[in-house]
Amino acid sequence: MNMKKVFTLVAVLALTAPVFSGDVQVSVAGDGTINYTYTGDPPVGYGLIADTSGGSGNLGGAVGDAFFNVFIDFAHSNPAGYNIGDGHPCADPGGPGVCTTPATMIAVSAGELDVDNDAASPGTFGVLVCDDGECMGTLDADPLRGGIVDINGLPMTSNLPVDFTIGGGAVCAGDGTGMGTVQGSLDAPNGVVDIFDLQALANELLPLSPTFSQPTPAGLEPFDITGTTTTGSLDGPNGTLDIFDLQALANYLLPFSPTFSGPCIE
Repeated sequence: MNMKKVFTLVAVLALTAPVFSGDVQVSVAGDGTINYTYTGDPPVGYGLIADTSGGSGNLGGAVGDAFFNVFIDFAHSNPAGYNIGDGHPCADPGGPGVCTTPATMIAVSAGELDVDNDAASPGTFGVLVCDDGECMGTLDADPLRGGIVDINGLPMTSNLPVDFTIGGGAVCAGDGTGMGTVQGSLDAPNGVVDIFDLQALANELLPLSPTFSQPTPAGLEPFDITGTTTTGSLDGPNGTLDIFDLQALANYLLPFSPTFSGPCIE
């Protein structure tokens, strides 16, 4: 092989080899929060796969951080009138579109378009929601959605895949939502009962007015904290989300005013 051919081969390899930017180190906390640190330019888009098929538990979805404000898969499934910020990052691992849950495998994907805000990269991609008492599995890059990319669209190296264990402790009654994203969103438990839980339960029941009653959907069991014997009494779940649960939660939080945050309901 002459030198001209060697030079041509090296040039072709250089053009076809992946060019990586910075590096991302990812971990999943026990509450499902997907944390990261990075070197180089900040990540502004991610595509991940959460899989519990080799472990245990069903995943109930995912909620993004407000920094990552574009959900392409949600827009694909809801094309009419989509606005930046609408939706969630839970996606179909097999193709475009939103996820179906509960499931042992989901994709988690979102991007960020506010380039002036890149220095504020939050250090979290969002929260995995466990639909059972405990979820054990693996988080990896999603080849379909390109893994993790920086502001220049370049792929970033990472420590993926990583193992995770979400939950494993007792269910915190009344704690169906955290405080990390949108008020009233079902974005994962945070270990306390607070005003966001009350808002989330109210939002869940509002479409059912005037009956305010429905079978308790999977993932919302912590909100089912009272029966229907005495209005507002904490007398135990009855398998239904109803006005009594809403009243009981409001009554429970009232003594904590103005903080509206208290320990788990016993």
